[in-house]
Amino acid sequence: MNKLNVHALSLLIILIFIIGCNSGTKTVIALKENNWTINGNITNPNTLAEGLLINVRMVNSIFTDDSKPGFSPEINTNNFIESIKLYKQQGVTAFTLNLQGGMPGYEGAVNSAFDKNGDLDPDYMKRVDKVIRACSENEMAVILGCFYQRQDQILQDADAVKNAVANVCKWISDSHHKNILLEIANEYPHSGYNHDIIKTVKGQLELIDVVRKNSNELLVSTSGLGNGRMNPQLAKECDFILIHFNNTPADTIPARIKALQVFDKPLVCNEDDKIGIDAVNALRACVENKCSWGYMNLELNQHYPFEFHGKKDDEMLYNAIADFTRQPLVFNTTDPDIVDLENAVLKTMDALRPTSGALIISRGPEILYEKYFTGSEPQKPESEIDKNSMWPLFSCTKSYISALMLSMMKDSLIKLDEPVGLFLPAFKSDGNGPFSRKSVTLRHLASHTSGVFLPDAEMQDGRIVLIPPIDLYRIEIRENPGDVFLYSTLGMHILERALEAAAGKDLEVLLNERILGPLNTKNTKYIYEYTNELPLLPCIAGDFSETAQHFALIAPGYRCSSGLYTTAREFNRFGQLMTSNGTFEGHHYFNAHDKSEIWKYHGTRDSDGGRYGLLWWLFEKEGGFVMSGAGNVVNAVIPESNIVVTHMRNHIGSHPGPYNYYENKKLLVQFGKMLE
Repeated sequence: MNKLNVHALSLLIILIFIIGCNSGTKTVIALKENNWTINGNITNPNTLAEGLLINVRMVNSIFTDDSKPGFSPEINTNNFIESIKLYKQQGVTAFTLNLQGGMPGYEGAVNSAFDKNGDLDPDYMKRVDKVIRACSENEMAVILGCFYQRQDQILQDADAVKNAVANVCKWISDSHHKNILLEIANEYPHSGYNHDIIKTVKGQLELIDVVRKNSNELLVSTSGLGNGRMNPQLAKECDFILIHFNNTPADTIPARIKALQVFDKPLVCNEDDKIGIDAVNALRACVENKCSWGYMNLELNQHYPFEFHGKKDDEMLYNAIADFTRQPLVFNTTDPDIVDLENAVLKTMDALRPTSGALIISRGPEILYEKYFTGSEPQKPESEIDKNSMWPLFSCTKSYISALMLSMMKDSLIKLDEPVGLFLPAFKSDGNGPFSRKSVTLRHLASHTSGVFLPDAEMQDGRIVLIPPIDLYRIEIRENPGDVFLYSTLGMHILERALEAAAGKDLEVLLNERILGPLNTKNTKYIYEYTNELPLLPCIAGDFSETAQHFALIAPGYRCSSGLYTTAREFNRFGQLMTSNGTFEGHHYFNAHDKSEIWKYHGTRDSDGGRYGLLWWLFEKEGGFVMSGAGNVVNAVIPESNIVVTHMRNHIGSHPGPYNYYENKKLLVQFGKMLE
């Protein structure tokens, strides 16, 4: 290679290096009709948080302080960068940084990217650049603040402050970063500022003008105090309105937002120091009122030593962020039928206080409506009612067992009219009752018409109290099988043992293998022991000093009767399966002609005239079928239109006055038919 070619190659390598060093970030933050977009795509599409920036304050991820000799700014920044994906995974769209950091939990820190003249510290800006680029790689935005109280004293005068803002604009431009929103000052009216040009409205307007003169593209704002208010002059001049909600109770946030919406600009809260359930309530108040929300975990993320653990910083809050940024939009429908249904639900909840609720309406795979109701009275301080809440299903469990039976029928493991004696030896003999055990079939057990009785058993509220294992040879048949409907926990116990014997497997294993697993309803499960690792909703009120007593726990022997917990969505999904002909999303669960058997009339409950099939309540005239459990947890299935109306009610107290559960179930079916 000649010297000319070597020289040209060297120049090319240098040029590539220079271009690489000066290339900007790939992520672009922008506004479209007051909705935030990243790389041209609206944020959090088709969710309640659509068009919003859910952000976290990480101002001390670029911190420095020479008074902390053991502290490494580079290690601190690198630790944060390594955690960025953890926050992104939970639905966070942006971080707030500040070139003078934030309160680190102690006084006297010197933390500033500016010198006294407003010139930028190259080492400080290298850390800023690393974080901004890492955010860009994760398609995230950065709200970059310039000034922080307690630190503006470093700047010698107003000219230095203006020079600092101009230098920041130039640095952003030269770095070609496109994922930055500029915040002039953190809480500009704060008494911790010295310079009038920072802490007055007039000064802020002047600094915004400096930005406009130095950048045509940069979107700029400044933030007020923690009361959620903004000066009208600044609100008019800013490209977006930055507010803080530290000192604003969650129930007053909607009013603060409404007062600022008159300016017709995007609203962004980028600081709220609430944690846990209080943070969730603030997040909800913002998102439901079209305001971006920003979290500040003061103790972990901002106070020294700084920690960044993603979801583990505050699991309740980050789970809620994930919900709001991922779950389908909760429709604020104007459909009069759905509005009437919601009103009916609210009246029911009011009558059954204290209670919480959920309402989901689906047509096939499409969710038409979804809403969660916290209720008129608290049930348990840490219980948050949302799509993750796990509700006790009580007798709705029986309808899951009907699907299991259909699946076993498909594979010829059982037949409805086979005698139970084929599976349980005790039913091969007559027994001591007036009718023979040998005549009892699986159909009789599933329809509560078996006539089974256990002599000398303990009774409670007219029902046998079972203490498994039950000696099946003691069972007598007191009514002719098939003749009399008597809701029977004992019959369900026998059914559980018969199904297990027919398949040679535990009932829970069967249900998981044949129904719950293929249906991908991983949150539907039997709960045998209380655990605070699952979002279980209680079913008995109290002070929860003995927690386990307040939940619907189950034991083997009762599992055909009750015991499943599930989420409202998964409950609705099971209803969708039952509207099918047996093949659902490519998996064949059962045969269509077998399913018709479970919705045939088998008996009537005397107390309310309720018609019963096989582990389902029948409303044939109204065109639907219902799975129903204590506390009035209901799935109303309308097979002709594939409509499923799911109404979860966690009724844990005695209700005032008369209330007809049967009529309420019928009402849900009628509403479902109206939505066809």
